[in-house]
Amino acid sequence: MTRYRHGSVDQVWGSYEWLVRTKLEELDHLSRQIYKDMQLSGASKAHIEMFLHESFENLWKRVAVEEEAKLAAAGKVRGA
Repeated sequence: MTRYRHGSVDQVWGSYEWLVRTKLEELDHLSRQIYKDMQLSGASKAHIEMFLHESFENLWKRVAVEEEAKLAAAGKVRGA
């Protein structure tokens, strides 16, 4: 994404942190809304937290697998 070489992993992270933070803030807002909606369904706090934890974990894994498959189909490798 950048046109020059960073001198360290800290510099690389620093150049992307704002974007990652923005997306995490958006996900936080969305997950809080999902949580509220689940509470309205009558689910217990413990059930909601377990469900969301498992659901986000499974979704993250599925997305990673799908993205790897897209890269493989295009003949690319991760990070290239």
